[in-house]
Amino acid sequence: MPEWFRKRYFFSKRSMLRTLAVCYGFGFLCLFIGVGMRSEFLQYGYYRDYHFGITFTGKEVVIPIYGTILCSIALILLSIYFTIYGILLLRAGMLRDRPDNYVCEKCEQVFEGNSIHGNKCPTCGGLLEDLRGYYERHPEKKLSTG
Repeated sequence: MPEWFRKRYFFSKRSMLRTLAVCYGFGFLCLFIGVGMRSEFLQYGYYRDYHFGITFTGKEVVIPIYGTILCSIALILLSIYFTIYGILLLRAGMLRDRPDNYVCEKCEQVFEGNSIHGNKCPTCGGLLEDLRGYYERHPEKKLSTG
């Protein structure tokens, strides 16, 4: 899996669950539509697209119906792969929820978690760290700030 994909869609537990929900949702929606189209074709001998007013009969129906079913199955299999990948990332401890607030190690400026992209301070370029427990991990900085 490319690193950009993991950082964008599997950055935290919440984003991983959101990505999986979208993948499974679209996969099962397409499968439901494809099976519905197929059952209408088997029942009436044709499939009518009510939106465009097109009627498919005979071999014309193979591409829209079975194409939809095959795409949905591929999307569901991809979702299963993403689920296994996400579980492996969780077990390796590579996924965690984003902190609410960050503090810069150099300038000790505090930033909200949603306003920061990446792990560099926008002011001085220093590394950002989670504010929760920061002064317990760095007691020397607690004394210098007052």
